[in-house]
Amino acid sequence: QVGTETSAMKALSQENRRIAFLSAVLCPLSAITIPQGKKTVGLPESVLRNSLKATTKDVNETALLLEQLPEIRKIARLLAGVDPAPEGEGEPSLKVRAGRALRKCGAMSRLAILLSLCAEQSEADDDAEAGRSAARHSQLVSIIEGEWGLDEIWTMRPLLTGNEITEILKLDKKKRDDGILIGVAMKASLDWILEQPRPKETSKEDCIAWLNATYSKKRKFGEE
Repeated sequence: QVGTETSAMKALSQENRRIAFLSAVLCPLSAITIPQGKKTVGLPESVLRNSLKATTKDVNETALLLEQLPEIRKIARLLAGVDPAPEGEGEPSLKVRAGRALRKCGAMSRLAILLSLCAEQSEADDDAEAGRSAARHSQLVSIIEGEWGLDEIWTMRPLLTGNEITEILKLDKKKRDDGILIGVAMKASLDWILEQPRPKETSKEDCIAWLNATYSKKRKFGEE
């Protein structure tokens, strides 16, 4: 597995390799926060800004990867059946959770998955567990790019803008409740798109039909 990770690192651009090393080194500190002025910041951010004098871009990208790392790791484990599935209604599917994480990471998504693998490998008790970890992440990449159709999903633009949702549902942005509903509908419409068999091929017409079917009736009866 070490050889595979090393090869993957070498395949990265110099910029992404730098972010990868910063994230890997600071990953053990990601759960620690410290007071800084009137607010609390993560220890990795403080180290980057104050000790390493990193650029704002490096700080933001490293923070983003460290923020999404636990979610990507969790998705890989849930997908492989290692961790029990979350219970309760309203829980997003693994596909939607993966789509959200990938869109947040953007072009660094593959780097985030690689770092998730590295984090697990560093904690493996033996070669057998390291092998299972590698298999889980390989499965995750395969399903993302194949079955789920989420490859480069971060390049997909939302099918509906806030203004379009406002017009379709006949809302008034100046009204507080309508303003809240516009935000909720935008987020929900993106999740609906991610849930489709081939998200990037979903049509705007289908999205509008879903929006009307989902929210027009709720507004009619005053539901949230």
